[in-house]
Amino acid sequence: MTGAGVRPERRAGAAATTSPAPRPSFRHDFASTTATNLFISIVNVVTGVLVARLLNPAGRGELAAILNWPTFLGMLTTLGMTEALVFYPARQRTRAGRYLGTGLVVSLSASAGFVAMGWVLMPVLLAAQDASVVAGARWYLLQVPVAAVIGLVIGPLRGIGDVRAWNVLRSMPTLIWLGTLVVFAARGGGRPEPATVAISFVAARAVLAPVAVLFVRRRLRQPLRPDRSLAPSLLRFGLPSALAALPTTLNVRLDQLLIAAFLPPGDLGLYAVAVSWSTLSSPVMAAFGNVLFPRVAEHDDDEARAALAARGVRTAIMLSVVLTTVALLLTPIGLPLLFGHRFDVAVPTALVLTVAGAAFGVTSVQQEVLRGLGRPGAVLWSQLAGLAVTVAGLAVTMPTGGLAWIAMASVAGYGSAALALLANLVRATGLPAGAFVLPRPEDLHAVRAALPASIRRRPVRGPLP
Repeated sequence: MTGAGVRPERRAGAAATTSPAPRPSFRHDFASTTATNLFISIVNVVTGVLVARLLNPAGRGELAAILNWPTFLGMLTTLGMTEALVFYPARQRTRAGRYLGTGLVVSLSASAGFVAMGWVLMPVLLAAQDASVVAGARWYLLQVPVAAVIGLVIGPLRGIGDVRAWNVLRSMPTLIWLGTLVVFAARGGGRPEPATVAISFVAARAVLAPVAVLFVRRRLRQPLRPDRSLAPSLLRFGLPSALAALPTTLNVRLDQLLIAAFLPPGDLGLYAVAVSWSTLSSPVMAAFGNVLFPRVAEHDDDEARAALAARGVRTAIMLSVVLTTVALLLTPIGLPLLFGHRFDVAVPTALVLTVAGAAFGVTSVQQEVLRGLGRPGAVLWSQLAGLAVTVAGLAVTMPTGGLAWIAMASVAGYGSAALALLANLVRATGLPAGAFVLPRPEDLHAVRAALPASIRRRPVRGPLP
């Protein structure tokens, strides 16, 4: 039950005779991943508040304009190696070092072209911004290879089941961003230049990259030796994932990119704060998908993989409903309290984006499950369907200039992507759509256990393994 040109062969050669260490329980991995996601989200809220208060709405909009396009290009630079370096180490743990070495060579080779392309296109992409913003975005392109290294090296840790080390390493860029903002806040002397803040973050993050490589090499206990014979497998899985990143990222960022191009910086600052608030449910939903991906991938039995996939998606939908209801109730009071009353007018937009975030949380789990089933191409086509709806929605709502109406395009886009992903899950597993949507009694137990960041370990017939 695999597709998209990917054959999930089990361990070959020496790997076939090696018994890998058993994974920790799902409860353990989900709890630690949820805790890490919550920690990262809390830090992100703090950094969001610092940025808003340090730069004011106009400066916040300029910083968003500087960060958006280089960050988007950085995602493309990996060529989907991030996902491939979870999938293949999950199935062939004794070759994780070789997979990682090969993936680094492939991705870094592509980074020079993406940086050059971004340098040339940035004045066009940021035509509505000042020259200082364009220059800052060009310099921020230096983060493209840095982000590629940091993003790739942590993937095999999740694949082999070293979730604790993966959680530690992936939290470091967030802490570096916090430290950068604290330094600027402590200096005083008025509002800093957004470009200076962005470039300082790149410099600090660049120090982390070689440290991360050495850390992961030690955890893998394998040399990071490139192996040319592994490149085709990585690319067969990675390229559909990379192509899927384009519509996925555009679904998330297209509204902000268009606001940066056509509306005043203050509008972008208000919208960016609303987007930050709308991610309140992300830690739990992302953790769920993060842990499911390698566990689905490592199953040899198609029936067991399908059953795990269906239980995971059902539970994700129920979690999303509960968490989103809480977020909606908190929005009118919580957003102004955190970001300041200058952002009161962002509340209606935040309410709409919170609903969009619920759909996005479900799609994030669906995508991880499809990748675990060896179907990265299905993720691509599903996200393209969602992007088409997003583009149509923005074409209707952008001329109004109303931020809440613009946010409605995200609701429509994420919802359409969720339906397309569901159709592909049905096709990949042979199960009916109801198996992924209609709750069962054991799912209620899973949700009750998951809300305090733990899921009880059960046999295959239970909520989750």
